[in-house]
Amino acid sequence: MKKELVKEKLLKAAMALLAEAEVPEEVTVRQIAARAEVNPAMISYCFGSKDELLKSGVDRLIANMAEDPFGPGDAEKPAIDRLWDMLWKLCKLVRKFGNFTRMAVPYILLQADIEAPLYILPLLREHFGGSRSETEIRVLAYEMLSFMQLVFYRAEDFAKYAGLGLDEDGAERLMKMQFRLLFDDGR
Repeated sequence: MKKELVKEKLLKAAMALLAEAEVPEEVTVRQIAARAEVNPAMISYCFGSKDELLKSGVDRLIANMAEDPFGPGDAEKPAIDRLWDMLWKLCKLVRKFGNFTRMAVPYILLQADIEAPLYILPLLREHFGGSRSETEIRVLAYEMLSFMQLVFYRAEDFAKYAGLGLDEDGAERLMKMQFRLLFDDGR
């Protein structure tokens, strides 16, 4: 069987198991392989690891259920407002699909290629208009998204630590605070 066909079967099996699971973190290699009707070794061959397969499954599940948070936005708005809109959509997605995203965050933060910050670089470049170096903008993009990922991953602990829960109101307050601290933006 061709690698791409096996890869797609594994991805669909992982997505189905994730959607069915009460605790997505407990989906096993054997369950995925059995559902896909392939040898468990094919997971490493096609994806490199179970974590990469599950991250891909989570990404596709979320993409299938929601509009793209990294879409272009309203070009008429200032870059900082488009950045806010993009991150707020992403925040709502993370909250809505918390059981999936929480499972994927450790892999995203510690092993996956750094991809998500690349989506906000153009807006940061536009906002700063050359007053910040490319390195400063890249660090800022990574700081913003990795902070959000970590806070949502450890939401209960963060609420105890900061006294700020991540219900919709708390998440919005946290984002406003982050914008104020990073951009001197008075939202």
